[in-house]
Amino acid sequence: MNFTKPDSLFNFGMKVSIYSDKMAQGTNEDGSNGRGWYRGGERISYYGNGIKKDCGYSCFCYYTLSFSYKFQHDDDTVYFAYCFPYTYSDLMSDLSEIEMDPARREICQRKSLCKTLSGQDVDLLTIT
Repeated sequence: MNFTKPDSLFNFGMKVSIYSDKMAQGTNEDGSNGRGWYRGGERISYYGNGIKKDCGYSCFCYYTLSFSYKFQHDDDTVYFAYCFPYTYSDLMSDLSEIEMDPARREICQRKSLCKTLSGQDVDLLTIT
């Protein structure tokens, strides 16, 4: 993976986000059932890779994240991500939960700022 930041939380112990279809279905040999996204990976390294991007006025280096992962199941689909996915549906659910709670509703005001190109609301939260 190419990144442009010279430092990363991966250099301070952060691990890669991993999702295994078979582990999520509860087919793990160690008895864990329904495990969704989790942090994992071994030999995680984040470093400058020597590839340079010339932007005209300055030159940037790209950085590489590398890691090892031992696949635990045959015929599994495994996803790797920088962080756990947080969907628009998750956001709408969380915002609705805030609005339903009288104590949080007192300090948090929600209104629509605009719409995305696909017609989704972009909410503005004011917390006082």
